[in-house]
Amino acid sequence: MSQATSVDTSLEQFHGGVVAGAIIVVLGFLAILFPFFAEISVSVLFGALLVVGGTVHVGHAFSVGSFWGVVWQVLLGILYGIVGIMFLANPVVGLTSLTILAIASFIVDGVVEIGWAVAGRGNRRWIWLLASGILSLIVASLLWVGFLATAVWAVDFS
Repeated sequence: MSQATSVDTSLEQFHGGVVAGAIIVVLGFLAILFPFFAEISVSVLFGALLVVGGTVHVGHAFSVGSFWGVVWQVLLGILYGIVGIMFLANPVVGLTSLTILAIASFIVDGVVEIGWAVAGRGNRRWIWLLASGILSLIVASLLWVGFLATAVWAVDFS
């Protein structure tokens, strides 16, 4: 038995998508014009999400069932909460932490892609995967070399 799915393409939904897209474009231009404020906003948002995540972990801990499960969930929730409060208390420090995470992400991505490329040398286009891995490592090293200066804008583009 097959079911046909239909996509609602009403005019109201189209206009809603256009309005949402226009708002995103305006916010993107504002982030380009004022990168420091955009970064601080991201840091504050991330801190708030960590605090909420910590609260959820602590609340969920008591439904885990085992003693050690409860302990680990509560400890993880406390860690999330502390880090989130630190981001909220000093967003600039949070911003540098996010830049370090971006650098680590580029390093891991580069190493993994180079490993996949080496493992798949017999496949077509493996060289592009190798090039992507090398470029990821180059970006990570450039961000690291200019760390304090790149902390202001690096998270927007990673």
